[in-house]
Amino acid sequence: MRNASSLVGENLSAVLFHDMGNLFTTGKDMWPGLIKLGQDSKQNCQNLAVNLPCDFNFMSHALGAGLRYRTPIGPVRFDVGYNLNPATFPVRLAIPGDGGPRRR
Repeated sequence: MRNASSLVGENLSAVLFHDMGNLFTTGKDMWPGLIKLGQDSKQNCQNLAVNLPCDFNFMSHALGAGLRYRTPIGPVRFDVGYNLNPATFPVRLAIPGDGGPRRR
């Protein structure tokens, strides 16, 4: 899809994209993870009281749009994307005054 504006000529273009990827624990986890569309056992990652493993062996997908502007020294790119299946990560927040870690 090209934008043919008289102000910028052929230097400005728009793109739509799909991005997909992940880092896997081991090489053998990659092939089963290629067909998984989401994270298994998200509740294991949300419940911090129980020490259960989180499964991050899945492909994360994002859709987005971007602008490309060609300059004499190289392209300038601006992209915005939305993650369709974000992972859930175990997070512990410590707030001073509630019995959490304190700075000395």
